[in-house]
Amino acid sequence: RAFFRDRVAPGVTLGGQVMMGRTKDQVRQIVDQQVRDSQVELRGEGTTARAGLKDLGVSVDSDATVTKIMNAKGSAGLSRLNPFHGESVPLVAEQDQLAMDKYLTERFIPRQDRSVPSTIVFDQGAHAFRAQEGRGGKAPDLGRVQGAVSSLIDKPGRHLAVGLVYKDVTMPISLDTANQVASQANQRLAKD
Repeated sequence: RAFFRDRVAPGVTLGGQVMMGRTKDQVRQIVDQQVRDSQVELRGEGTTARAGLKDLGVSVDSDATVTKIMNAKGSAGLSRLNPFHGESVPLVAEQDQLAMDKYLTERFIPRQDRSVPSTIVFDQGAHAFRAQEGRGGKAPDLGRVQGAVSSLIDKPGRHLAVGLVYKDVTMPISLDTANQVASQANQRLAKD
């Protein structure tokens, strides 16, 4: 039992790799390598890209992951040392869907096919704000990529392949809304 006091208990794995008997420093090296090795090969309409977890908006807390591995199976005496009771430890991570969407959009949706919100612009000649109409377009459907990312968080260190699916999206900000904002801005401008 003394040997495992500052080491990983028997039966603990990370991404299928046996962690038993490893020190905290060894665990950190393995966690960092598993994160680097976690890749998603993305295939879209004529475009491919290989992305790591960070590219897809995932922030891995290596310190918390190492602590979770070191403390796996609790500290309850002999049951902690039972090699027949295993525990697979996932990465401690947070996902940012906005960052994932931005990465996929920039790599797989040509600019002319992206949705654009209606905005307001200042017309110097008329000395007034006016609405500029946006457009609907295409966007990546995040479902399959999120599934792959969740799988890699649960069992890191693998390469997964995902075929992207696209969806049609409406204009994010309508022309009516932009016209209302332009009207309000012009009213404020007239007061000044």
